[in-house]
Amino acid sequence: MELKKGYAYIPVADFDKAAKWYKDILGFELVFSDKLYRELHSPSGICIMLIDRRGDVNSHMMYDTGPQAAFGFTVDDIESIHEDFIAKGLNPRKISDYQGKSFGFEDLDGNIIELWEVAK
Repeated sequence: MELKKGYAYIPVADFDKAAKWYKDILGFELVFSDKLYRELHSPSGICIMLIDRRGDVNSHMMYDTGPQAAFGFTVDDIESIHEDFIAKGLNPRKISDYQGKSFGFEDLDGNIIELWEVAK
């Protein structure tokens, strides 16, 4: 078996607002839309599926130390992205340094997303 690509389901309250947010903030493009979900792709081929949130559901994990992202993306130049997110008012968490630098932030629905610059 050869796994080809991955995708993540992300629960959202408003498909159209969330699709616009993921486009504006992370560069995803809408490729499919119906009453059940919105499918978005990044220029590099990452796929996310925006699904109906149906109550108080988010796509992160809860630990004793607090919430942790259930999915994330690798990036280059994380420090400049972090500064850009602060300027945009996204309230990113502080950058941590464990096997590379990373930080989390929330989308419009409180889903935690992590960006990670892999250690070189």
